[in-house]
Amino acid sequence: MPVMYIVLTRMISKEEKVFFALCPELDVGSQGETVEEADNNLKDAVVLYLATIEELGTRDHIFKERNIKTYSHKPRPVLRCSASLYEIYNKK
Repeated sequence: MPVMYIVLTRMISKEEKVFFALCPELDVGSQGETVEEADNNLKDAVVLYLATIEELGTRDHIFKERNIKTYSHKPRPVLRCSASLYEIYNKK
């Protein structure tokens, strides 16, 4: 099977002492005590989700339903960060 790439969004927010991470395209989320932990947990959850839909044979249907485009080449990353999120994550 040829390598295929997709572009997904990572959204991380903080509520009290817990960071929540979400991939809205796949409706997959996770959490952690730090931004890094929430991000790593989200990556693990996304990989597990993608492996599951591949194994079930539902990937094409889900990607079409959620308008997820596939690429044969590695797309360039896009970074978008609001000032409020930047301030939250960089508080000492």
